[in-house]
Parts: sequence; C-alpha cells; structure tokens
Amino acid sequence: MFCKTNSIEGNTVYDFLAACVNGYVFCRSTNRCFRIDYHSTTWDKALEICQDDGGYLATFAEDIPDLVWIDKQLNLGGM
Repeated sequence: MFCKTNSIEGNTVYDFLAACVNGYVFCRSTNRCFRIDYHSTTWDKALEICQDDGGYLATFAEDIPDLVWIDKQLNLGGM
C-alpha cells in the first residue's frame, strides 16, 4: 500500500516535516507526504486506510518515482 497526502504548504523544512505524521515521510520534490505499508491487503482496504489518514491511495503509474525515492529512504534509514 502506498498512501500520499495533498501538497504541503509551508515556508521551512520544519513545516513540511511537522505535516508528515503516522509513519509518513516528506518528499521534497513533490511537497507531499508518503507512506508505504508492505503488508498485503485488498485495494478497497488500502483505499480506506489511506483515507482514514487523510490521504489518498497513490497510483503506481502517477507516483512511481516518489515510491522509489521513499523506499530508498526507508531502507537506508535516512531522509
């Protein structure tokens, strides 16, 4: 599952980072927060989980570059 938020408004990196909660990480290139959950689930359940977080279920066709970036950050343990 790959969730994303709306574009984040702010003037400093702290504004952006503070907006990313519940396991979301900030992607500077899109000014959005993203969250990856590697557990298997249905599309409908994933959509519901993302919406409960106030986000959207990301689509691979549209968001694959961000998914690759976030996955690297999570696996490297840094941002």
